[in-house]
Amino acid sequence: MQQTSCFYEIIHPSDLPGIARLFVEVFNGRPWNETWSYDSAFFRLTNITATPGFMGIKAIKDRSIVAFVIGYCEPFDEGTDFFVKEMCVAPSLQRQGIGTELLNDLKRLISAGMRRVYLLASSGGPAVKFYERNGLRVIKRMIVMGQRLGTGRTSS
Repeated sequence: MQQTSCFYEIIHPSDLPGIARLFVEVFNGRPWNETWSYDSAFFRLTNITATPGFMGIKAIKDRSIVAFVIGYCEPFDEGTDFFVKEMCVAPSLQRQGIGTELLNDLKRLISAGMRRVYLLASSGGPAVKFYERNGLRVIKRMIVMGQRLGTGRTSS
């Protein structure tokens, strides 16, 4: 794995346009093949950044945002967890250590007051192996449940 020289900073509201463009590029491409517009991505990311306890880190290369991780703190009965809502790295820079460095920076920032970092990932997808290599594990006592509204069918 080759290292790419980036610098890492806390995300600010003024970063949202660049983050939304990157989000669309990453998640509309392989392997996700989703159908985000810039406006829908911007709306999602704006909502996440407006959540109490929000925190995010961006990676900058050549004055452009090339990766980010965002989420928020969630209080529970035995302490506070950090829920990673979105993370992505520009396709041309994947497998170069940027995502690992983002996660490591996030863990350092939140380690003082948090008991756990957790996230949702598509089962069997390439992200699962990445997260496992970075110390995250499947929480066996948890499952995701859902239902499509208006159809009676479950989400999948």
